Amino acid sequence: MLNNPGLSRPRGVEIATDRWGHSGNVAVVWRSGQAIYGAVYEPSSGWSTSTMISDQDFTPETPQVTLGGDGVATAVWCDFRAPPAFRCTSIKSATYSGSEWSAPETLPTLFTADEPDIGADANGNVTAIWNEATNAYGPPELIAAAYKPRGDDWSERISVEQGAALVFRPEIAVGPDGSIAATWARGDGLPYGYVAHAAYGLRGHLQEPEVPALAGRAQLGCNNKPTVSVGGGGTALVAWRSCTEDLRGTVLKTSRHGPGLDAGWDAPQTVIATLASEILEPHAVAMDGHDNAYISWLQIPGATDSEEVMLMSSYMAAGERWLPSPVKISESVHISSLIEVDPPVLATSYKGDATVAYTSLEQDIEQVLAATIDR
Repeated sequence: MLNNPGLSRPRGVEIATDRWGHSGNVAVVWRSGQAIYGAVYEPSSGWSTSTMISDQDFTPETPQVTLGGDGVATAVWCDFRAPPAFRCTSIKSATYSGSEWSAPETLPTLFTADEPDIGADANGNVTAIWNEATNAYGPPELIAAAYKPRGDDWSERISVEQGAALVFRPEIAVGPDGSIAATWARGDGLPYGYVAHAAYGLRGHLQEPEVPALAGRAQLGCNNKPTVSVGGGGTALVAWRSCTEDLRGTVLKTSRHGPGLDAGWDAPQTVIATLASEILEPHAVAMDGHDNAYISWLQIPGATDSEEVMLMSSYMAAGERWLPSPVKISESVHISSLIEVDPPVLATSYKGDATVAYTSLEQDIEQVLAATIDR
């Protein structure tokens, strides 16, 4: 059991495994009180001491962590400041290699920066992504990144999305060879809604963003946070939820980018479209070492005021299409509110073993459950 030395219950727990290497290491980070804590498991020595990895001058939020194939863990978070900004204004990182965490480093951001995410390849090279505002008080309109080669310093700021619209919820995935894919939501056509944008690249440098998600105008409430994964062969997959054309149902779609910079994003595939029930916004996608893909989502079986939802899943072999009939993993997942639904968390091993974890409310007690996914 990990010890939490913080002054309050742990929040925002994130975990990473050595997905592309063979070290067997596991890294965990979380927020407690006004600090970020981290711990690393190594097979030869067990869990390290839980350590505060953030500095004490700011209030850190939204920690994320990754493990490279070299077994080195890197965490990122944003520092929240009080007035006048009332938002995160910088992105920090720390690295665990050997026996202790490094001192926090500040990444090269502009003005206010928030919602960081991070990924690493088999050689231990790391890429981070975040959103930024164009001034100290404006909304986030930029997506930026930075690249940290193994054992080296962070690069200069890399511009990914130039702005001109509200952008938020960036997410990044990195393959073993350094293939990277990023996705984020962009407010094209507000107040009508927003669409998923995505970019593919190599070793920290992403190509011009594309819109693999939608044709035509987005509709408010139809589209949600896109999510992304990269397989062992360099194939990337972006998933998002949208509405049917008549706005009466919901659709879960994906777009695939083949290995290499010239492959491009495929036409969207429909995982499931439903009129009789609603697909909730949270979903998860993961690819294994052979570019096979899994996706999991929560679905309301009937009335929209239901407190019970179904946990669903589907499988797509490399280069193929999604199975025509999704698998029902759980008949009944109890939730307290459709507004505050925790998304399922999905992970695969290199060889393709898939596990999904989710929360369910049983007699007013929130439980964490897990299930394996059959192909």
